[in-house]
Amino acid sequence: MENTEKYLHDITEIRRVVSASGRFLSLSGLSGILGGVWSLAGAWSVHRILCMGVVGSEAVTAIAAIAAAVLALSLITGLVLTVRRARQMGASLWTHSFRQLCIQAAPPLLAGGLYIIIAVMREQYASVAALCLLFYGLALLSGARFSHKELYYAGTAEVLLGLVAALFPAAGLPLWAAGFGIVHLIYGIVMYFRYERA
Repeated sequence: MENTEKYLHDITEIRRVVSASGRFLSLSGLSGILGGVWSLAGAWSVHRILCMGVVGSEAVTAIAAIAAAVLALSLITGLVLTVRRARQMGASLWTHSFRQLCIQAAPPLLAGGLYIIIAVMREQYASVAALCLLFYGLALLSGARFSHKELYYAGTAEVLLGLVAALFPAAGLPLWAAGFGIVHLIYGIVMYFRYERA
């Protein structure tokens, strides 16, 4: 009985410390890894479409469908695994720090999404990869102060890759794959081994 009370006291103390830190610490490294896998699979699929010589509205529709699938898979995976991680830690998902992370990340994501839609409507396809990387990177940088420091480094890498993609639009797809695939894989692996494995 005494051990149970000590265990409950320890859990309460952990919750208090996490809450007091003002940071959302339940982000899942596994969701980063899977997000990287989905992104690399999506980039490979787009590459195959382009290699097959599909052009015009048919290519745009196919690429948009792949992008939507990658986004949906990444969001679902991220949400499910982050909820699971929060439960494992005995913490709530909807904390003040999580709300702040979302609030800070939302403006760059929404503005970037609208900008990308406008670019596609104007058939400015060469700029899409750079815009995705830049605005996503800015969203990570905005929200990073409410989570692990690794989010800041991932955001910085995304912005730098976005700037390179803006300079070299022809390399947009490989740079997009590097940003959303490789950076997510590295981020996820680091997060998993540093915070989750134990």
